[in-house]
Amino acid sequence: MSTKSMFVKTAVQSPFSSIYPRYNSWHAVQALKQMDDFLVLDVESTGIGKSAEICELAIVDYKTGSVLFDSLLCPYNLDGYESSKAREINGIGTKELVSAPPLNAVWPEILDILQSKHITSFNTDFDLKMIRNSVQKWGIDVPPFAATCLMKLCTAFLDLDYWISLEEAAEYFGIENTARHRALGDTLTTIEVVKKMKFIVNGLKG
Repeated sequence: MSTKSMFVKTAVQSPFSSIYPRYNSWHAVQALKQMDDFLVLDVESTGIGKSAEICELAIVDYKTGSVLFDSLLCPYNLDGYESSKAREINGIGTKELVSAPPLNAVWPEILDILQSKHITSFNTDFDLKMIRNSVQKWGIDVPPFAATCLMKLCTAFLDLDYWISLEEAAEYFGIENTARHRALGDTLTTIEVVKKMKFIVNGLKG
């Protein structure tokens, strides 16, 4: 694994010129050194488009390992979920969601947790956007959140040119995820991926 920083000059300086990969293992190591006490979350959703909502959320405290939140959530609009590809992937049935608490009922609890520590998830661009989108459907104002994307961090850590999936990262580090595509299972797998990277970083210090 390369630990050199990347300072490459480009012949053309413009908003459309970039260095590939933009970040490498050196940047990832610097980020990991700062990460000690934070939240890790994952969501399952009713889809991936603008109308999609979260239907399951898990939040775990990285430092203590405590599960702070883990619940199915009844979406604002369940129409079409039964035949969606998301239903086939996560295996969550409509009947389960009908009996789950609606997001607006538990949002104060979730918000308190999210504001307690720094937020991370494997794909924050999707997870945080989906959470905000889902809450706004209930007519609730959502504050901005600062978060670290562990997918981008792991991709840089391994010096890859493509976004690595959680399944690929788990396989690379020899981690078994027996609850794939469920929020808590993926959250715990993400935590193990971070631990593996931090273990390597600590080894580099020696």
